[in-house]
Amino acid sequence: PVKDVEIVPLALHVDYWNYLGWRDEFSSNAFSRRQNGYAERFKLGSIYTAQMVVDGQKEFTGSEYDAGINSVTEIAQTKKADVEMSFENKILNVKINDLPAHDDADVWLAITEDNLQTDVRRGENSGRKLSHAAVARELKLIGNIKAAENNFLKSENLMLQPAWKNENINLLVFVQGQNSKNVFAVGKIKLI
Repeated sequence: PVKDVEIVPLALHVDYWNYLGWRDEFSSNAFSRRQNGYAERFKLGSIYTAQMVVDGQKEFTGSEYDAGINSVTEIAQTKKADVEMSFENKILNVKINDLPAHDDADVWLAITEDNLQTDVRRGENSGRKLSHAAVARELKLIGNIKAAENNFLKSENLMLQPAWKNENINLLVFVQGQNSKNVFAVGKIKLI
């Protein structure tokens, strides 16, 4: 919806609603902890769903369409590093060049799956069938980059689960500041 901008989504299902008698099979406590980190970054009094965070720089309720478009349009002007990725024989090769000025940063690998569905049995969505895209099946730290460094090279062996549908899998790599939470590079490829 934003001209000349590729939006790379990442859906991190939190686990703090699982007590309602229905467990979100895609949820993870690690994703809830990550959201708590954003709450600290944005000085929020509490965490909530559905929250949308754009490039680690802006946050708002995910249903606020105009806030999303405005945030993406504004942040798209920020320079990002080049990310080259290839996947062969279960090995993901990542090369990141020319990072803009940044704080000490983490390099994350997200394995996401599209075209997933959930039959909700309890809670506010009880009885509904929800469709999901860009669901994080795995989020893994694969490296660190010091503030003085502007390049990164890594080969990572991937273990994919048999239940995942390879035709729906995307591999996403992003560089995120440890303190700022800003995203300085992002790349995505389809598994097949």
